Amino acid sequence: IDEQIYVVWPLLIWLCKSSKQLIILCACTLLLSLLYRIGFNINIARVGSSHPFPYFHNTFCRLDAFCAGSLLYCLLRFKNEWLSNKKMLIIFFATAILFITCGLADNSFERAGYFMRNFGCTIAGIHFSTWLYFGVKNKSRFLNYIFSSKWLVYTGKISYSLYVFHWFLLILLLPKIGHLFTVLTGITSPVAAITICFALTFIISILSYEYFEKPIIKIKKRFNYK
Repeated sequence: IDEQIYVVWPLLIWLCKSSKQLIILCACTLLLSLLYRIGFNINIARVGSSHPFPYFHNTFCRLDAFCAGSLLYCLLRFKNEWLSNKKMLIIFFATAILFITCGLADNSFERAGYFMRNFGCTIAGIHFSTWLYFGVKNKSRFLNYIFSSKWLVYTGKISYSLYVFHWFLLILLLPKIGHLFTVLTGITSPVAAITICFALTFIISILSYEYFEKPIIKIKKRFNYK
């Protein structure tokens, strides 16, 4: 899903000529994703599906969480006066209470209930964007202490590479690494094989970030929205 988003999203950003258009893009895409998911689930209820959670793997059904973070970034950068600690605290508690209450009411935490199918992803995305707000604004000593850690900051920079590469390495290399570890040591240890696989994932992600992502990130300096 994320790979599909990143194929199209940069183009949409490039087409925006002002900060106002960027904000509208993020807000409208968030709303359209929510409406699309509701309609998608109505159709699935009518025609049926072999997958227990078909909406969960549909790109258009999952854009809202992505757009919640994008919208927060745009507001912090271009309309910071629109945000305040009080407003974000209200959103934080309101979304948390709504998510937990409604989730328990219809057993939505298994992703199959009415609430989670239709509204859960959107509310969760908005809720966790408030965590980002307080972390970025340094308004929480606890979050600031955690997020300012050098190793965690760098891990955050390579996090998308970790996300992309880890699954392929687990599928392609884990069985071979486990077999090689057994041959070399005479010990069968799934934990050791997984540890080696994740270490390789970190190494590949670091190389990807330093020599592929960094040069591309520099390109964004050419975009100066007003």
